[in-house]
Amino acid sequence: MEAVKVFRDAEDRYVFQGRFQNARNQSLACYGLLPAPSHSVRGIVIFFHGIGEYAGRFAHVFQYLSRIGFASFSYDFVGHGHSQHEANLRAHMERFQHILDDSHQYATLVREELLPKAHDTHADTKYLDKPLIVMGISFGALLGLHFALSERNRVNAVVLVSPAISVEYTPILRFQQALANVLVKMLPNASLVPGVNVQGLSKDKQVIREYLCDPLIHASNLTIRTGFEILQAMRSIEGAAELYTSNSNFSRIPLLIVQGSEDIVTSVQSAKRFFDRIGSTDKSFEHVKGGYHCLFHEPERLEILNKISIWLISRFPGENSISKL
Repeated sequence: MEAVKVFRDAEDRYVFQGRFQNARNQSLACYGLLPAPSHSVRGIVIFFHGIGEYAGRFAHVFQYLSRIGFASFSYDFVGHGHSQHEANLRAHMERFQHILDDSHQYATLVREELLPKAHDTHADTKYLDKPLIVMGISFGALLGLHFALSERNRVNAVVLVSPAISVEYTPILRFQQALANVLVKMLPNASLVPGVNVQGLSKDKQVIREYLCDPLIHASNLTIRTGFEILQAMRSIEGAAELYTSNSNFSRIPLLIVQGSEDIVTSVQSAKRFFDRIGSTDKSFEHVKGGYHCLFHEPERLEILNKISIWLISRFPGENSISKL
């Protein structure tokens, strides 16, 4: 673990800011926020951002969650935000498995090293048996599914927002995929894969302007390797039998999907088909009428956060009294 700064903010919440080193000796930026001492503790949320983004874009989400009793932790993927990246290779992933491994490593660090750093709160014992909720947006939702399926960290609920879990396979896309199978071996670092459709991110033009002006966001093309790895991760989800049976370990994990009706960055139809197929015994689909892709930055974001909080609190009511620290 590299240096992590722990301090209290204006609402008396413990804030974590620092870095950790992954198994490949890369330095990754990480963040955390605990509920204030006056709040009952319900659980721990591990949040995964989208491709080209970074955890700090969702600070308002973590603040909201802290006020309803959930500790939030997140980190910038390798090549993203404040994390280490190779020269001229922003938002690049050598292997999807690398990011999945980093995510499990971080979740373990949260339990074993970060929470104990807030020593005077006895957070190491206070959070010991609290449920772990995985929440991800866009690519982060795809990662969250793989995280839960791998069972390396026990997951108690999954929240997928604008999930990038599949694509609509047109003849052109099938041709491009076949071509990628060749190009990934020849030109893996070539930035030839179209990036996110920026105009489809939000109906709020100010959000789009801020997105394009943010120096920590990569809004350009992705490398062939990155696009290839994402497609392979999607195909793996499509073929994961344990997702689609009602007697698997995954089927017992509560699942919420939140999807905007006007999302053109990810496939609304694919998200609904996935929801209909999965064998989860406790699953919910929250349809946001008029919502675009960046639901946490849409004008109705507070309404969306409120719906997510109602879903979470109904499953994780937490302690019956105010926590004594």
